[in-house]
Amino acid sequence: MSVVESAKALCASALALASVAVLVGCSRETYPVNPPLARYDPAYGFRLENVAAGTDNARDMLLVLTFSGGGTRAAALAYGTLEALRDTPVRTGGTEHSMLKEVDYISATSGGAVTAAYYGLYRDQIFTDFGDKFLYRDVQGELIRSLARNVYAVSSPRYGRGDVFAEYLDRNLFGGMTFAELARHPRPFIALNATDISLGAQFVFSQHYFDLICSDLNAVSVGRAVAASAAALPVFSPITLWNYAGKCGYTLPPFLTDSVEGNPRRARDRMEILTYLDSQERPYIHLMDGGMTDNLAVRQALAVVTRLGSIKSALDALGFGDVRYVVFVTVDAELEANFELDKSAAVPGPIDTIGSMKRLVGFSSFDASVGMQYAINEWQRELQSVRKPGQPPPEFFVIDVALHSIKDPATHRRLTSIPTTLNLARADVDELRGLAGKLLRESPDFQRLMTHIGPSADKTVR
Repeated sequence: MSVVESAKALCASALALASVAVLVGCSRETYPVNPPLARYDPAYGFRLENVAAGTDNARDMLLVLTFSGGGTRAAALAYGTLEALRDTPVRTGGTEHSMLKEVDYISATSGGAVTAAYYGLYRDQIFTDFGDKFLYRDVQGELIRSLARNVYAVSSPRYGRGDVFAEYLDRNLFGGMTFAELARHPRPFIALNATDISLGAQFVFSQHYFDLICSDLNAVSVGRAVAASAAALPVFSPITLWNYAGKCGYTLPPFLTDSVEGNPRRARDRMEILTYLDSQERPYIHLMDGGMTDNLAVRQALAVVTRLGSIKSALDALGFGDVRYVVFVTVDAELEANFELDKSAAVPGPIDTIGSMKRLVGFSSFDASVGMQYAINEWQRELQSVRKPGQPPPEFFVIDVALHSIKDPATHRRLTSIPTTLNLARADVDELRGLAGKLLRESPDFQRLMTHIGPSADKTVR
């Protein structure tokens, strides 16, 4: 089924539900409300600084994964990357172990967020049951049937199709677990990214963001966060948060008070963030598909450095002050441009238009990718100037696991035509899983990194 066909089926279902809702009248159903935070404490809650590194995680390499959006296609490519890292032996910290053990941070959106959140909660169990629970499952069909069963509920102004999706995820994947349970695990830290639809800006399910609205993220279910990250139009409605700003004693951290003169990007980011502090103007926050602002999920990793002041401050705060290698693995399931609409003189209908508008995320993702390379260049210059005499700055590696990198034309055409749905053929899922490992191993930066940390390298990581 194509993207357009999938959208038509789901939209038809939604319209049918809306018609029935008119007949049954208004429901009293409501979504679960995020609770207020009793007292602001910068040392409390699910935030990167509070998630400790595991005992088998060496400090010579910082490894960051970013998982893009793209439905089950993206979830499968992300899953295949985890499998490939699991099966890659490395030598760091003087011992040989799986490269997966070295992952410190995963930033994810939409379909990639499903895989990231499941790995964050269940770790290696993902390799035994995630396929049957999600990748090989007709999630799309089950959601349509779930919407039909909840027709009375979704007629409520405080309960929508996104809330049905959140409950499905909690029931079938995450067991209703909250961020309090996710916070008990050691790193990697899992950053789930959504889009604030009023700002058109990224919103991250981290206590740093929930501090702004004086809310306790620990009590929010992981499924609800993933639903917000993956709630794409026109199928799902937004996920809504309540804003209690001004009621918990929140004080502005330095990155929100330091000068931003001459840096329009930081000035814009600050302006957007500070809007959350006005709960009179913004008593409710509505979140949707994180891919609308950054489908590659790289901006959040860069924002951590901005928040902590500099790359040196960020590395020191995370316990990587003497890190030798900084590695980014970017998993990109984005599809390339499709010109089918351009072959007709007919005015595109609403479903075709909405399907094509998803291509707009390509520009924001390209912009984010360029921004990451620019940031890395700046970080290298900064670290060269602050490292001790005789201490070399860390080397940076960017390993792309991207569909657009497929070299074989036939394979490229086949895999880039896989639709953005929540129901894929098993053969497609398995091919994407295998492709992830192939693309990882073919990456020049991966091969260069392995000359330093591979088990057959002449020396261990310094």
